[in-house]
Amino acid sequence: MSKKQGIILILVGLFFLLLNLNIISRDYIVLFVGLGLLLGNIVNHREYTFVPGLVVTAVGLYNVLNSYYYIHRSVFLVLLGVAFLLSYLLDGTKETWPLYPGFALTFAGAYRYIKDVYDLREYTKLVAPIVLIVVGIIVVIRSLKNKEI
Repeated sequence: MSKKQGIILILVGLFFLLLNLNIISRDYIVLFVGLGLLLGNIVNHREYTFVPGLVVTAVGLYNVLNSYYYIHRSVFLVLLGVAFLLSYLLDGTKETWPLYPGFALTFAGAYRYIKDVYDLREYTKLVAPIVLIVVGIIVVIRSLKNKEI
């Protein structure tokens, strides 16, 4: 067995000991799995564990925080979106695909939180169509600029 495998066995044993002594709850399992994936990325420089590590860590963080405090369910979407945005910011390859789910999940979670916590029904009837119009105008302008070249 290698040194890394020994360290993994020690950490897993320590985790189960803390779990059996009721020092930590089962809500920490997902968080530690996510942190383990991130640690595996740092130690082994494996790119394929980075994004899943961030996403699983976000899910675990939500589970742990929700076990101690009431956290609105839309915060889960925000945490997932932030995980994807962090994967774009911290990844060395600068691939742009994490931006799409990152912004979509963050916006959807923030919108849902604001909608549920604050009564903004009248404003959302106006804001959503205006946002669509503005985004449409931006898309049309960019496509016109690209055709001129």
